[in-house]
Amino acid sequence: MVRTVPSWLAIAAAALAVAAAIGTPSRAVGETLYALELGGSDFRIIDRLTGTDVATISSVLFGSWRGIAMSPTSGVMYATDKESLYRLDLTTGVETEIGLFGSVLIRDLTLDREGLLYGVSGSLGSDPHSLHLIDTSVGAAAALFPLSGVGGHAIAYDPAEPETLYHLAFEAGPSATIFESVDLSSGAATPIPLSGDSIQGVPLGLVYDSIDGLFRLFDDDGFYYTLMRNGVITAVGTQNATVYFGLAFDQLTTRGLLFADGFESGDTSAWSTTVP
Repeated sequence: MVRTVPSWLAIAAAALAVAAAIGTPSRAVGETLYALELGGSDFRIIDRLTGTDVATISSVLFGSWRGIAMSPTSGVMYATDKESLYRLDLTTGVETEIGLFGSVLIRDLTLDREGLLYGVSGSLGSDPHSLHLIDTSVGAAAALFPLSGVGGHAIAYDPAEPETLYHLAFEAGPSATIFESVDLSSGAATPIPLSGDSIQGVPLGLVYDSIDGLFRLFDDDGFYYTLMRNGVITAVGTQNATVYFGLAFDQLTTRGLLFADGFESGDTSAWSTTVP
């Protein structure tokens, strides 16, 4: 069977038509990065390239906040205060409790491209240092498998790798940071050696940036970093006075942009008839 490759003009037109059909806004909106202050009250939009503050959504949030993650299917922003799952209003910052995780204390959150919510537990509570599947309707957490490391657990998901989760943690302290890919079916982990700049403090808020194809994170000293899939770390910009634990991209708009960009880039491996 011979595959007919359409012209670039037709490809671009098709991509724009799909983007319009799903209501994709401008690129600036698709790059919106939300951040939740560590143990504080600020829910903000920050610059994804520099980690600096752009706008405050709310300064009246209450809770010992940890990770946040936005669903790519519903646009709901989820948050954890270690004990419970919450839904955050993106306009007002108002939090609504969904339910308790159980006896598990969840440190960070991420969602796969189907909208399944995963959480990683820290060193306290039942099933510490483990990956959990979280019921978004009631908040209950079900343990899946243990993870490496003794603290600083952070997780992120790359939509282009549907069966893989990325995990960052430390073994003896922040100076002994580990990075690995984890098979979501078996729990098998593949270590990824780290190189480049060192993460100065405890890693926080790992998130995957689909626009640039890399991970972004803070540490608990307020420094901002990029992390490549191959383990290369780059320190970015200056120290932020606010320490952000949770980071989450606007998944709904970003994935529409990615679909169009898959055509525009000329990378035929990214061609698809469906939005990723």
